[in-house]
Amino acid sequence: MKLDFLESAVLKTLVLDYSEPDIQKLLEIDHEKYHLIISNLFFKYNTYDLFQTILFAIANGHINRYDLVKDEIKNLALSHSQYIYDNLKILDLLKIKSSNDLDGLLNEFIIKSQGIFIKKDCSKISFVLSLEEIEYCKHRVFHSLRCDLSEFDESILTNFKIEKALIRRLKVNNFFNVIRRVFELQLIEKDIFVPEYEDLQKAIKEEVKINIISNYQALDMTDKEKRLSIYFNLINYYNELENKLFFAECVLI
Repeated sequence: MKLDFLESAVLKTLVLDYSEPDIQKLLEIDHEKYHLIISNLFFKYNTYDLFQTILFAIANGHINRYDLVKDEIKNLALSHSQYIYDNLKILDLLKIKSSNDLDGLLNEFIIKSQGIFIKKDCSKISFVLSLEEIEYCKHRVFHSLRCDLSEFDESILTNFKIEKALIRRLKVNNFFNVIRRVFELQLIEKDIFVPEYEDLQKAIKEEVKINIISNYQALDMTDKEKRLSIYFNLINYYNELENKLFFAECVLI
């Protein structure tokens, strides 16, 4: 299955938390056309839930994952890739193994990425979620990924007020970005969603380290290519960590 340009564009802008009027303005489509696109997406993914539609589109690779990364993370990855490259050069000159230092530099990247959003939004958002809200977020993600439609649909109808309240409190435009904000602002512990999250993070980081070191040591790559390689590895690292929270049990279509 493929998405056409407008279907893909609508999903990407929804993930990036554009409002419906802003999407219509950006894509130069009217209200009727926008909702026709949404209806077509629901039909293609056999659901009438926007959150689930977005998850299926990402999990199946129907929209480019890089396009969904926020500018704040891209800018941080760009500056941090240069920082890592400079450190690797120094370690190389000193003939020191870079693995342990790179581990710390990757940890620093994740800490900085979390700090960006906390610093930006700490004065705008009420940070304490109720137990009911936490349970709803868990339930929503769990059943969306398992595609348990009967219980899933009933849950949405029963708890729609909670979802609307979360969207309002977190100042976002849809439930996908509720979950994104919950993780960005660390409002819920990640292992509540993925019990083995820390182990998964270590495994992903180890793979990123291997890729960075391998490309840095490659004789057929220019300095610019090595820096770009570090940049894209940082983006992939961030994406993989986010993916584990959303798609650990997602069923591909």
